[in-house]
Amino acid sequence: MRYSVCTDSVFGGKDTAESIKKCADAGFDAVEFWSWKNKDMEKIIEASKRHNVEIAVFCASECNLVDASLRGAFLDGLGQSVEAAKKAGTRKLIAVTGNDTGEPREAQRESIVAGLKEAAPMLEASGVELLLEPLNTLYERPGYFLDHSAEGLEIVREVGSPNVTLLFDIYHLQYMEGNIINNIRGGIDLIGHFHTAGVPGRTELDKGELDYRFILGEIRKLNYEGFIGMEYIPTEPPEKWLAAWRRV
Repeated sequence: MRYSVCTDSVFGGKDTAESIKKCADAGFDAVEFWSWKNKDMEKIIEASKRHNVEIAVFCASECNLVDASLRGAFLDGLGQSVEAAKKAGTRKLIAVTGNDTGEPREAQRESIVAGLKEAAPMLEASGVELLLEPLNTLYERPGYFLDHSAEGLEIVREVGSPNVTLLFDIYHLQYMEGNIINNIRGGIDLIGHFHTAGVPGRTELDKGELDYRFILGEIRKLNYEGFIGMEYIPTEPPEKWLAAWRRV
């Protein structure tokens, strides 16, 4: 189990290459970020190599899975994102579903499954894993389609590809469903990545109602070998807090 730092949230979207250096200085060997299309990927890749920091994951582009009419744009964007991931040495991409279109929910769910099944051969051939992410619709993403882990896991199971898994965002799912430990235990075989932040407020991991030391200890007991992404918004200098947390 390894930590990766989300540079976009932790460093407020500042220069990613500079943020990589700050993460390395704080003792971290992996980072992640959101969109890749608005970034200088060559500069980021050079910085990751220079500081020996892995790029763990970033978001695939053109992700709208609920609308079947946008399937071609999704697949084209995914193809471009897979190529960007391969150049960066990144083995995982994040996929969102898009917002509820107002069509029958089952039809939208079928579109998600069909789109992911169509994407699976490309993902398997490239060795890149696509992470389907539920988000909270109470505060930050009203209208978003997928907001519970159980439905996300059902979709992943139906797709049936080892290269399509779930991103379990503990921050978002604490709002939507709680019962964090049991839900993780029930889905650990299909969880490919975790995101973390304090609840409420999306702050540092040691602030708020969640005992992350306990939660991460339980995940470790499940022999999870992937990344724990820290996707919080700092209330204190991030370099100071990261260095302190790294020693936990």
